[in-house]
Amino acid sequence: MIQGIFASNQGIVGDRAGDFASAILQLAPTGTALVLALSSGMAKESAQDTIFHWFEDSHQAGRTTIASGGTTTTLGVGDGSQYVPNQIGLVEETGEIVMVTAIAGNSLTVIRGLAGTSVVSVDNTMHFQSIGNAHEEASGMPTAITQQGSPRFNYTQIFRNSWAVSGTAKAVKYNVTGNRVAKNKKDCALYHAEDMERAMIFGKKHIATINGKPFRLTDGIQSQIEQFGGLVEDVTDGTTSGDYSWLLFDDFMRRLFANNIKGQPNERMAIGGNNWIAGLSQMARLDGTYQIFQGEEKLGIYVTTIVNAFGTLKLMSHPLFNENPTWNQDLMLLHPGGIKRRILRDTFEEGYDSNGNRINATDADQGVMTTEFGVQVGGASVMGILRGFKKAVKSDPAQLA
Repeated sequence: MIQGIFASNQGIVGDRAGDFASAILQLAPTGTALVLALSSGMAKESAQDTIFHWFEDSHQAGRTTIASGGTTTTLGVGDGSQYVPNQIGLVEETGEIVMVTAIAGNSLTVIRGLAGTSVVSVDNTMHFQSIGNAHEEASGMPTAITQQGSPRFNYTQIFRNSWAVSGTAKAVKYNVTGNRVAKNKKDCALYHAEDMERAMIFGKKHIATINGKPFRLTDGIQSQIEQFGGLVEDVTDGTTSGDYSWLLFDDFMRRLFANNIKGQPNERMAIGGNNWIAGLSQMARLDGTYQIFQGEEKLGIYVTTIVNAFGTLKLMSHPLFNENPTWNQDLMLLHPGGIKRRILRDTFEEGYDSNGNRINATDADQGVMTTEFGVQVGGASVMGILRGFKKAVKSDPAQLA
């Protein structure tokens, strides 16, 4: 997880890699490039080409649908690839226990009615759940299962921002801004960071040719959550679109935290606009009770961390979400342990020769910042997006119906 954000992974600030993202974290910790800055504490990996690949393993729950079978010893299932001979299975709806003896595609040959359970006709409304395996004494080696994982890929994207100060502007003395070169370079760095931030969150994968040269866009965090099993829902209390309660949010967290990235704490960070941060505090106030005593100087509830039976969630207001009225209604719940920047070329600046002299005999100090990287979102299924929040309402059990 990100150092310093969760207590389970505190670290020394000096441990952060000395790249552009860590510089943004130090210079502008509350600026518009929140995710990019925090990525200095996330995992990073080099990209060897403009397209990078990775494989994702997913946990095999051992559960599948039943397609056919009746009372026969052959069960048709939705996915037979996760079963091997000697697997013990349960027909959930009838309680019947069976043992798999052979597999042919999505067809399972089974011994039915084990452990005193009754053979009951099965159909396509039922489910088959593995409950382990069993072998006889002196049995041979069981069949092995090899899980290749699902292939994923993304592109690197080239980001470039320039700065320039004319010789005349450099010579003029300014009372407010001070050194114009330093100011323009700093502004350029912040614009560069902001452009990368937008792409990291909202980018969409694309490859084309512009001016006869390759052109690529990287797939951002939002897009990968949407495509690869993330929990994405529009906010509603079941009656009014945009209304949401603490009970509904707690249920969303329960479903989101049901799975986790192997080896990582079951923690998430949520980024969104002030609309959501204020809304969650209002939900807590509507569902809770508190007393006001004489002499109290503070009033209200400000929720920044949510801890429940499912895990820990850190809430972080994002300036870019606040600037956009649509994004201000959205909340992204991210698992930083699954997000990586895949860097082909880390941030570098050009504009001067090795002696620090101007290039091209231009009467200006100028330069350009360039970065090339892509975004890898592993375990997108443990992340989520809530969209369209407008108003906090009091919880009602009927909302979960």
